[in-house]
Amino acid sequence: MRKLLTLIIAPILLITGLQAQTITQQEADALVLEKMSGETRPYSIFAKEDIQQAGTVLESWMYKDKIVLQYESWIYFVRISGDFQFTDHYYVIKANSGSLLEINIKDDRVMASSILATWRVVSIMNYPDFQGTKWKFEGIVNSITGDIQTIKPDCEECFSIEFITQTKALIRQLANIPYWLRLLDMGFWLDDGWPLEPSEIIFVHALFDRYTVSFSVTTDELRFINNYKNYYLLYKPIE
Repeated sequence: MRKLLTLIIAPILLITGLQAQTITQQEADALVLEKMSGETRPYSIFAKEDIQQAGTVLESWMYKDKIVLQYESWIYFVRISGDFQFTDHYYVIKANSGSLLEINIKDDRVMASSILATWRVVSIMNYPDFQGTKWKFEGIVNSITGDIQTIKPDCEECFSIEFITQTKALIRQLANIPYWLRLLDMGFWLDDGWPLEPSEIIFVHALFDRYTVSFSVTTDELRFINNYKNYYLLYKPIE
């Protein structure tokens, strides 16, 4: 009974199949790119460099690290960004036949950051041309009620964002030390410096919460979205 209960709490996904001719990395990439070809939202694709052997465990917060490969496979991790959602999933391509399995997993920026740091970049598509744009922080908006919490920064430029590249941004004047934001995984890091001022603590906890994992953009606003706590950080463009 105890063993059965453990399997219910932490299910194991078993992926099985038959032997056939080995699919090359280029062929596997092409299968995934074809699968994503109709997607209009911003997305990024990352891949393990080599074929993964049977018994490999794929990282997943939803499945408690219990996605277990039962055959040799090419592994891809895909992030799709949209309004109030950041869809994460694996594509598992059977190396000896090219059959493709999609496994949806929950949003988790920490896991995505780990993958981005070590996996091969296959494609980054549909991201807006942010490079050179600047944005002013307006407040934290409750996505259900629309109420906005304003935070008074210590300077005019505090919390403002300037995009250095299409997907990398500099956040101004946090503890007088620059923070960097990476849109691909909503990852962040700072050059140096601590502690933060009280207003900065509120801002940092909201933007860099583990589940602030998505963004959306129009011509007149940029949102960094927390799906699980029902809020987003609102930015307006600086002319």
